[in-house]
Amino acid sequence: MYTFLHGLNPPLRGASGGGPSAAAEIAAPAAAEVTRGSQPAAAGDTATATMLMQQADDAQERGDFVTAKTLLATVRGLMKAQYPDRPEDPTLLQRLALATYKSKYPTAKQALDEAAGILRVLEPETSNDTETLGLWGAVQKRLWEETHDMTYLNQAVRAYERGFYLRNDYYNGINLAYLLNVRAANPESRADAISCFVHAERIRKEVLSICKPLLDEKNLSDAAKYWVRATMAEAYVGLGDESNANQILQEAYQFSPEGWMKSSTEEQLTKLRSLLVDSPLKYVKDT
Repeated sequence: MYTFLHGLNPPLRGASGGGPSAAAEIAAPAAAEVTRGSQPAAAGDTATATMLMQQADDAQERGDFVTAKTLLATVRGLMKAQYPDRPEDPTLLQRLALATYKSKYPTAKQALDEAAGILRVLEPETSNDTETLGLWGAVQKRLWEETHDMTYLNQAVRAYERGFYLRNDYYNGINLAYLLNVRAANPESRADAISCFVHAERIRKEVLSICKPLLDEKNLSDAAKYWVRATMAEAYVGLGDESNANQILQEAYQFSPEGWMKSSTEEQLTKLRSLLVDSPLKYVKDT
C-alpha cells in the first residue's frame, strides 16, 4: 500500500505487536490522505485500486475481514478523490459494508453501525437493488441480535421481504423465512406468532422450488453451488425434514467452502433449530 500511495507514513509497530489495531491505523491515514489531498488523483490510481481490490479478495477468502475492510476503505477513498462528482460505486460500497460488519471490529455493535452508515449512502429503505436490500437486512438482523430492539427486526423483515418479491431469489427468501420465525418467537400476540410461523414455512417451500433447478446448472461457481445447497439444507430444517437437510448439507461441503461460509451456515442452523423447539402451532387444535 505504501509503495503505491506516496506521502503516507506507515504507523510504528508498538511493543505489543500488530493485530487489528495496527490494521485500523493503516486504514485511517490512507483514507484520509486520498480524500483530503488537494492534487488530482494520479492516472495510476485506477491500477492501484485494482491491485488493492485483489488483495481484499484474498483477505476475504482467508476470513481476514479487518484487512479486507481496510483495503476496501482505501479504494473508496481513492475513487472519491479521483471522481469527486460521480456517485459512489454501489458494488464497492456493498463489499465494504459486508467486510465491515463481518470484521466485528472494534466491537460487533460498532462494526454493524458503521456498515449501516455505509449502506445508507445507497438509500436502502427505498432501494430496489436486491444486493443492497440483502445486506441491509443482514445488518439489521445482527443489530436485532445485539440489541433486541424490535425496530431492527422489523427493518430486516421489510428489507428481505422486498428483496425476495422483487427478485424471487433464494438468499432473500431463506433469510426472510428465518426472521419470520424470530418474529414468531417474539410476537405481539399468539395469532401473530402463528401467522409468522406458517408464512415462514410457505416461504421455505418457495425457496426449495427456486433452488432445485439450480442444482443442475453447469455455470455456477463453487461458492454459488455451496450456497444453493446450504440454503436448501436450512429450508429442510425449517420444514422439519432433518434427513434431507443433512444429506444436502454434506453435498454442499464437497464444494470446499471458505471457513466463514461454513461457520455462518452452522451458526444459522443452530439458531433456527432453537426457534423451532417451541412452535406456536402446538396451540392450534386439529379439526
